[in-house]
Amino acid sequence: MPTYDQMWQEWFWDVEPTLQEGPSRRRPRAIHEHHISPVIGARPINEIRRREVFNLLNPLFKDKPVTAGHALGHINKVFERAIVQEFCENNPTPPRSNFPKRITKKKHHGTLPAERLPELWKWVQGTQASDSAKLAILTAMVTAHRIGVVVRVEWDHIDENTGVWTVPERTDKSTKGRMKSGREYSLRLPDGLIKQLYHLCPSSTGKYVFESPSTTGHLTENAVLKILKRFDPALTTHGFRNSIKEFCRRTEPSIADHIADAFCDHSLKGLDASYRRFDTSTERAELADRLHYYVTGIS
Repeated sequence: MPTYDQMWQEWFWDVEPTLQEGPSRRRPRAIHEHHISPVIGARPINEIRRREVFNLLNPLFKDKPVTAGHALGHINKVFERAIVQEFCENNPTPPRSNFPKRITKKKHHGTLPAERLPELWKWVQGTQASDSAKLAILTAMVTAHRIGVVVRVEWDHIDENTGVWTVPERTDKSTKGRMKSGREYSLRLPDGLIKQLYHLCPSSTGKYVFESPSTTGHLTENAVLKILKRFDPALTTHGFRNSIKEFCRRTEPSIADHIADAFCDHSLKGLDASYRRFDTSTERAELADRLHYYVTGIS
């Protein structure tokens, strides 16, 4: 009879390749090794009772409810697998309703009011940061791309004739610098931004647009974040996406929500999902132009 540890290893062996490389892969293993395995890992899978699972998770729900929720889901899937393989007949995982409910305040990404975006760009220009880092920040402010996508943009991804930057489709779970949705995403960049980017080209010796001035390869996400933290300790690059949504609603004329969501490559729901069928490339390019002019004052 396999132990819980053995059944978990078998389950995770199948699941791991489907998870995005990084925290999504590390989290299940860390939860298992730190919270579950020390308690029930060595026990035969058919001997584990519901009270044992409850006693394991109940304190965790009081102290770390998010971690406990993940652990509950993992345990449930392991036992469902054991049932399918006829190692046990019943799943002893208690339902979520058996555990204490704890209302936690959601922690949002640090952001800036939209009206402070020009102030931030003016401040960035006055810092001692490299030209690559400055333009990476501007690109994030103008495109709403996550900083992991921005720092990994390659010259081959930008069409010099049209100014269209195409982020390739994600074909695996390990390649970084792709859209979170996994879709291919194209955006015509503002002419002013294109000129600034190609000003970097003569000094570029690698494939990346935003090369690190101190190491081989592209800028790191942390290098960009450290610059922003000097402006505002609470600010994150992801917060630009919220600032841009705010800009879209307050600018005149305002930008429709479905265009703003398509610009940010958000997953659309309900009636808005129907807009995914239409080509919004022109509207998104116009939004990028307006953002660039708003942030820099350069058309």
